[in-house]
Amino acid sequence: MKPPICEVCGVLGGGGAAVQFPVDPAERAAWDRFVESGGVGHPPGLAWYCAEHLAEGRAAAEAAQE
Repeated sequence: MKPPICEVCGVLGGGGAAVQFPVDPAERAAWDRFVESGGVGHPPGLAWYCAEHLAEGRAAAEAAQE
């Protein structure tokens, strides 16, 4: 798992949250197989945004689903 570094400004933490972006089904299946085999890491499509940029990140994830 990557540390909580904002995708926009690079601040560490910042009281924000992780935002899930859409992931290609093949990429999701590959990730699921990786986890089932005991792998650990950062899930595809998951990005951190500080509190200042969280609304922007959520809007981008919503737009990516359309």
